[in-house]
Formats: sequence, structure tokens, C-alpha cells
Amino acid sequence: MRNEKEIIEYYIKRLYDKDLTTMSGGNLSVRGEAAFYVTPSEIDKGNLKADDIMEVRKDGEVLGKHRVTSEFAVHRAVYEANPGQNAVLHSHTSSILGYSTARILPKVRLLAETGRDLDGKIGMAAYADPGTKKLAEETVKVLDGSRKVAILENHGLFIADRDMAACYDVLEDLDLLCAIECNARRMGAACRELGGDSIREFAAFDPYIERGGEAEPGLYPEERRLVTELLQRLYRRKISTCKNACFSCRLENGDVLVNPEGVDVMELTPEALVVVRGRRYLGDKRPHRDAYLHLSLYDDSAKNNAVITARPPYTMAYACSDKEYETKIIAECYGYLRNIVKKDFCYGEAACEALRGHFDDYHNTVLIRNYLSMVAAEYPLKAYDRMEVAESTAMAVIGTAAVGEPVPMSREAVEVIQRNCGIYPEGGGGL
Repeated sequence: MRNEKEIIEYYIKRLYDKDLTTMSGGNLSVRGEAAFYVTPSEIDKGNLKADDIMEVRKDGEVLGKHRVTSEFAVHRAVYEANPGQNAVLHSHTSSILGYSTARILPKVRLLAETGRDLDGKIGMAAYADPGTKKLAEETVKVLDGSRKVAILENHGLFIADRDMAACYDVLEDLDLLCAIECNARRMGAACRELGGDSIREFAAFDPYIERGGEAEPGLYPEERRLVTELLQRLYRRKISTCKNACFSCRLENGDVLVNPEGVDVMELTPEALVVVRGRRYLGDKRPHRDAYLHLSLYDDSAKNNAVITARPPYTMAYACSDKEYETKIIAECYGYLRNIVKKDFCYGEAACEALRGHFDDYHNTVLIRNYLSMVAAEYPLKAYDRMEVAESTAMAVIGTAAVGEPVPMSREAVEVIQRNCGIYPEGGGGL
């Protein structure tokens, strides 16, 4: 269990390592029983230690070896206006700065989950000079107890939530959301938001399967280690946030191993993975909320024994817009991913039905509009590779959109790949 100073040290390093703030930009604070704990001013965020964290007593006494951040007056005002919130995060995250400077709010309904969690929870605070009483006043007008996020005009953002882990989750979700919209617009694609009714119905959806017997954490040690390692790699490669990816594998006896719901993948241990047996999970930890889709795919496909669902920022630009993901522009992409299917927004039993029959020799990747990207393969490393190739290709195409439109491979080149990769039976064909 980390104390307040250790919590700030841990999360400020996470922010910096994930490119969510700069060396000098942004600050964090945590409310304790007798004091506020806050990052110091003008100290390298990438190397901040617990003993660098400043303590501001409730009576105003300041303890520590540095100067308190110049934005502490804003933090304190936010706490006074939000008695139920115990952490405040301020950052200059690059993906969100564009919205700050353009003075527009992100389209939270581009993703079903951000629509569910953040619709009506974000506001724009009028410009005020950094570190001033005016900035505190304008920020608190937004963070008035009804919202979690204040985007500051021409500055950055403040997030207030129950603890720093929750603040960090919100920041990652916002960073992803803004990246998806910007990536879609870089392609010249029209973004498609979900309607309010769709968001409300999705929020009421319960995706969790039923509990079965007691946990058996000693089972499948090698498979647990591999799935944990690959989940953490997805995060480090910026293909997922710390909680939005679900990775499962099916064992020879039919058991399914999957990561638990609500656990930060960077704090995940192999022993914490959940075993699902006969559509019931063992132990006290619930499987990830996407697990129902994985189980449905396993029922439908004897060939595939590993599944990943995630929301990668470049791949999801296609899922949240009218642009189709064309695989026949890079040989490796087509050979690995075949033809990518995009389905209309759906979830629950409707999603299970929509995916049925789409994971075969000719398809292994499906996008569900405004929801997720899903890949399947015979074993975990191959599933990871497909998810990574899909995101890498999307990044390449979107990143060079200003240079020109991609030119598809010739029919002859495609047919060679089809024969070499066994995408179509010998003598068969068709693009």
C-alpha cells in the first residue's frame, strides 16, 4: 500500500513515461487526513521521488525541501468545491492541448465507454493566467461537483476524482478519445458519434458472466506469465490504456484464461488472471467486461485459441469514422490481417451474433463501430502480432495522409499473397 507521497511519485512518473505531460508541465495533489500532498515547482517530473513531494498542512504550514507548485491555489479551490474528491491532476497532455487551444470539447460519444463514463462530465474553463486566483475561480466554475474534467482555454486541463488512480484513468481515456478523433480527421474522414439513447442503453448493459467455484491460481503458470507480459506490452506500445484491453487464451481442456476487470495492467500479476470454466469464472475477481465476446468467439471457432479486444488510437479512427480500413496496401498487413470487417455499433448478444462466422481463414480482425477492435488467432503471440500490425499499419497510413492517398497493390500482387498465405484455396481466387 502506497502512502500519499508514493502515490504521487508513482503517477507522475507514469504520466511522464506515457508522454502525458512534459518534464516541467503539470502537477498532482492528493488530499490526506491532515494535509495536502502536492508536486513541487520546477522539478524534473521524470525523476521525481517521494521525498521531493511537498506537504501543505490544513493550517497553511508548508513542509518539504522545494517550492510548492504555482498551481496549488487551483488544487485547493477544487478540493473546497468537491469534498468527495481526494485527488487532483493537472497536465499539458499534447492530444488534449489541441482542444484547449481550439476551445472545443472532445466528442465523448465517439467511443461507447467514454460516452458512458464522461458524457456531461467535461467542461471548458475560460482563460486565466496560470497560477492565479482567477484561474482557480474559472476552474471551479466547471469542477463544481457535477463534472470531473475542466479543459482550460489555451492551457491544459484539470481532473478531480476520488483518488489518483481514477484521475489517471480519466486522463488516459481522454487522451485516447482525442487521438482517435484527430487521427480520423487527419484522413479527412467524418467522425460518427453515438446518440444519447445508444449511450444510455450501453450504460445499462451488464456484460459480466456468472461466478462459479473457487479460484485456482496455481493453474497454467506459463500461460499466465505470457498473457500478462503481452497485456503489458500492449500498454507500453500505446495500443491500449491501462484497463481497456482484454486478452484471453483457451487451454487444451477448454478452460479460458483472461485478465480481470478494473485492474491496471501495469499492476497485474500472473496469479491475478481469471480462469473461466464452462462460462463461469472461478474466484472473486470478475473477468474483463469484454470477456463475453471472447467466449462467444471460442464457441463459434475451434481454430482460434487466443483473442484480444482493445481500442487502439489509430485503428479505432477507422471504427469511429466513415473510412474503411484497406489492408491491400501493404503486403505484410494483408498477409497477416486478411480482410478487416467493420460492423455497425452493437454489444451484448447482438454483438455476439454479428461476429459469428467472421473469424475464419479469410478474416481475423473485426471492428465494431464506436466500440472496439477484435483479433483472433491460434495462439497468443500470433494474436498480439495481428493487433500490433493492424495498429502499426493504421499509424503509417494516417501519419502520411498529408503526403497522398495510399495506392493499393495490384491484383497480381494480391493473388501472390493469397496463394503464399493460403488465404484462398489453391485455384480459388477473388480479391
